[in-house]
Amino acid sequence: MNYTWESDEAFEAWHSVVKEALGIPYPNRNSKTGEIDENATWTTAYTALRTDDNGVKFAKVEEEIAQQFSEGLGEPHEPYYDREII
Repeated sequence: MNYTWESDEAFEAWHSVVKEALGIPYPNRNSKTGEIDENATWTTAYTALRTDDNGVKFAKVEEEIAQQFSEGLGEPHEPYYDREII
């Protein structure tokens, strides 16, 4: 589901709590061996703000995360696009 917040600061406050709980940032692992891949980019965010065609900023949040971290979670949002997104 997608959510929108009243401000970038409100999103960042919520996102900081989620990242800390999930142990982000963390190094990525090799999918075959499970070992840390020293050459891979670290995971530094759980989600990111995007902007729909009406200029509304929103972020995708998994249901489990939304339930677990409901405090400060924004309002549900259905992004609007003038064109089909592939």
